[in-house]
Amino acid sequence: MTRRYGRNPRLTALIALGIANHVALSGSRVVVSLYALHLGASSAVVGLLLALAAVALGWLFMRKSLAGYRMRASAFVAARRGSTSVPGRGPMGRST
Repeated sequence: MTRRYGRNPRLTALIALGIANHVALSGSRVVVSLYALHLGASSAVVGLLLALAAVALGWLFMRKSLAGYRMRASAFVAARRGSTSVPGRGPMGRST
């Protein structure tokens, strides 16, 4: 992989992916709210629908991040006891 003018193509792709993700999530919120209003839903129902979607996304990401913390914590405890790894995991919770 060659770099031209100091650019990092992986970083550029990651930034583009983040922008596309943001556009998709924001666009879906707008489309869902407009479609619900088109079908005759009240503003309160649309607000409740969008709030439930936000809570669901937050819950999913929270569960994912807590699972990562638990893996790292178990690796730390095992290292403190003199073990080099957790069964099935290498140092600091990385897969072996």
